[in-house]
Amino acid sequence: VLERQVPHDGHRVLRQHIANARRRTNQWGYSSGKEHRESARNVDLAVCAIGARMLRRMVLNSEQFGKR
Repeated sequence: VLERQVPHDGHRVLRQHIANARRRTNQWGYSSGKEHRESARNVDLAVCAIGARMLRRMVLNSEQFGKR
């Protein structure tokens, strides 16, 4: 989100959802979402891809994962 780059395999639907997503600043930092609440443009896959990437980084950086 910070770099405004989300690596993916190029699937056309995911690419469209990522293009529709907007970075927002809130009280906790940054988030991603629709342009506005009533927007018909979907961002669901972009949010899932960002969440999955964040979780992957957390697991790879955890001490418990390194012990395996």
